Amino acid sequence: MLKRKAEKKLLDWLEGKDALLITGARQVGKSYLIREFGKEHFKHFIEINLYDKKEWIPVLEQANNANELLFRISAFSDEELVSGETLIFFDEIQYAKKCDLITMSKFLVEDGRYRFIFSGSMLGVELNNIASWPTGYMQEFRMFPLDFEEFLWAVNLNQTVFNHLQKCYEDRTPVDSFVHERLMDAFYKYLLIGGMPEAVQTFVLTNDLKKVNAVQEKIDTYYRKDVIQYAPVGQRVHLETIYRLIPQELNSKNKRFSLGEIGKGYEIKDIQDDFMWLKKAGVALPVYNVSEPKTPLELACNNRLVKVFHADVGVLSYMLMDTDIQMKLFAKEKDINYGAIFENVVAQELTAHGFSELYYFNSKKQGEVDFLIEYKGNVLPLEVKSGKDFKKHSALCNLLSNEEYDVPEAIVLCNGNVEFSDKILYLPIYMVMLIEKSVPNGGFISLDLSTLNFKN
Repeated sequence: MLKRKAEKKLLDWLEGKDALLITGARQVGKSYLIREFGKEHFKHFIEINLYDKKEWIPVLEQANNANELLFRISAFSDEELVSGETLIFFDEIQYAKKCDLITMSKFLVEDGRYRFIFSGSMLGVELNNIASWPTGYMQEFRMFPLDFEEFLWAVNLNQTVFNHLQKCYEDRTPVDSFVHERLMDAFYKYLLIGGMPEAVQTFVLTNDLKKVNAVQEKIDTYYRKDVIQYAPVGQRVHLETIYRLIPQELNSKNKRFSLGEIGKGYEIKDIQDDFMWLKKAGVALPVYNVSEPKTPLELACNNRLVKVFHADVGVLSYMLMDTDIQMKLFAKEKDINYGAIFENVVAQELTAHGFSELYYFNSKKQGEVDFLIEYKGNVLPLEVKSGKDFKKHSALCNLLSNEEYDVPEAIVLCNGNVEFSDKILYLPIYMVMLIEKSVPNGGFISLDLSTLNFKN
């Protein structure tokens, strides 16, 4: 079983009495994690998968209150319902269109005899029919693909490696060259494998890229079908086109979406809803332009200019297979531009680490900076460089030298080692895993790794 950060959130939830809703895109590991957690921490675990057990749906929909719902569960389940010892897991709840299980959770929690977890696919776009969100009765968190730290757990990196990274970050001193090379090697593997649990597990067990690609192809197919199935009828063609064009647009010079590529009759006013839908569905990460790098960034956001990254860099690499990017990544060629792939990882990591809204800065006079985030009360610009010339960043220098913006510092994520010069902190690209919104003192994340062992 792959170790996930979400386990800690489940343990924290166990201490209370609320119901729990776990959201996230398809195939990020929600059901497996809940199932294993339930079996480990409860004597009785009941899983009601409304996709596999569609015959349950009309029965559940007839329940008018908590007692009726529990009676129906007991009638169908082979597992005994024991007060204080039972976890009931409703999975794929999006299929229960007429039965508002989320609202009903208030009454289930008040009943107090059992614990409840709800989950499903496409919940970000399917929960619009909730009558009353059970504030004070339900907790919620979102799962993502494995971030780079979790990937390192999967390939068994040693805790001492992270201790060294932490010290280098705090002291702003270079990472040991041997460790740096090994971590860069792991990072390039992550670009190929990504963070989908089945893909990572396949890699760990087989070390076979073709088998990993087969998993990624399946996930890509699921996502395309989901867009067609769940999107509003009038938006399906445009949304499917946007999803299909993500690799192509990221591979373009400015990485921005062009209306002309999406189709005739598509207008600027349609952009925000469509890209937000893909974000809520968990399949894409939109990054919007801001007119100036000042807090709050949201006020300076221009929804007409947007870059769209894939939710998983491994699936993106698979979708770019025709460009030979996989073989180039596998060979770690130093003379090609991995800009789109590197930036996708950064968008993915920042999103998983609590930065729910991502922005970039583009000015005709000053140039373009890849990412802006709000960090410790300031705007923090991040430039992503995949080549050897990572110290060439005129737009970033222009931004930092503009006294009106009053930006104290910036980060360049690159192939190089740790270095600080003229308000710019150069970090190895893998250190993006240290930038955490919710963790103080530099945003470090504890790594629990066992051996410095990379599979070749």
